[in-house]
Amino acid sequence: MSKKVEIKVPSEPAADSAVAGEVSAHSRLHIPRKQAVILLFALCLLVAGIVSYVLSSSSSKKNQNGTAGFKQVCSDSLLAKASTAISKGDLATLHSLQPQIVSTKGYDHDINCLYVLEWTSLHSGKLDDAKKYLPAMKAVYNKQAYSNALAVDKITPTQIESDITDLAQERQSEAADEAAFSADQHQLDVAGDKAISEQRHGQ
Repeated sequence: MSKKVEIKVPSEPAADSAVAGEVSAHSRLHIPRKQAVILLFALCLLVAGIVSYVLSSSSSKKNQNGTAGFKQVCSDSLLAKASTAISKGDLATLHSLQPQIVSTKGYDHDINCLYVLEWTSLHSGKLDDAKKYLPAMKAVYNKQAYSNALAVDKITPTQIESDITDLAQERQSEAADEAAFSADQHQLDVAGDKAISEQRHGQ
């Protein structure tokens, strides 16, 4: 009868092998601290760039299209010319831009176009035009952003309405003064003619 021989396989080498494997894996995954900092910094820059791009695109779209269906139709190049003319008080240039603006489809729904027309009308003393553009400007004000190309200090529709009222009152006062002057002049003329006539008859 043969004797049964048990063979025991030592477990320690296997454990050592496992530990060695972990050490090896750890060695492969280990990144020097300096490189880790650089990678983290690069990742932060990438995330910041993506966020900035998304916000910029959203802002640009809002500036271009506005809200509630309003959108910019006057080009930035035209607005830049108008901006320079407004800053210099160059009414001749602004008047030359008016036909181009009013012939642009949708100009009466663009706060930029309307502002140029309103400013030009007010400073040219054209009350009828200023009154005509004001309701359209009120309708889009605060519903559409101004283009960055229109780099001038903006006045609100309320301020414009006040300016129109002041200008209208000034015109009425001037008209009244002219009428009074004309009446006085007429009376002087009549009195002068009468005096001359009486003098002739006295002779």
